Amino acid sequence: MIDLNDIAVPKTRHDLAAVKERLACTAADWLPKLFPEARLARDRRSLRCADLSGRRPRKEGSCTIHLDGP
Repeated sequence: MIDLNDIAVPKTRHDLAAVKERLACTAADWLPKLFPEARLARDRRSLRCADLSGRRPRKEGSCTIHLDGP
């Protein structure tokens, strides 16, 4: 059967606060895979890399990616 209705399907709504919280809680699981050349900081709470492309840092690196949530 052909659907001749002009009504669009409503977009799925996502709770952005819940998405942000879940990403922050699981950052230690998925961030090292996304930035494989980054180094784990001494306190093991952040990754250090040269930039957001994920290049290996020289010394401390200028980009810090925190692994623990807010």
